[in-house]
Amino acid sequence: MTERHELEINMANLQQALDNYIEAAGELQPPPDENQMTKIEQDIDSAQATHLRGQNRLTELCLILEQNADAPMSSPISEETVKPRLAPLHIPRFDGRLWKWDPFGEFSKPLSTEGISARQRS
Repeated sequence: MTERHELEINMANLQQALDNYIEAAGELQPPPDENQMTKIEQDIDSAQATHLRGQNRLTELCLILEQNADAPMSSPISEETVKPRLAPLHIPRFDGRLWKWDPFGEFSKPLSTEGISARQRS
């Protein structure tokens, strides 16, 4: 059940309860005294205010639904937009002959001088 439909049902139930309350208050025997009448009027005012808030919320909800129906659907994110493109990187393999292995500074030099754009670094 959608929020809108649920709200419409609750508003109809509230209106019916309010109508029943007003009818019952009018048929009270003996007629209510001034304090009881004040309490009845406060209850009616409160119920009417709640009903009005529900109507306002329903109106807001309808406007939001209309705006969302008119808004174009955003395009789904594709694999191309998610995967970052990195510059190609040649990493030498260590073959176990330490005497032929360049110092780490020489190894890291190609890494830092490789042409990587600022967008690719972030």
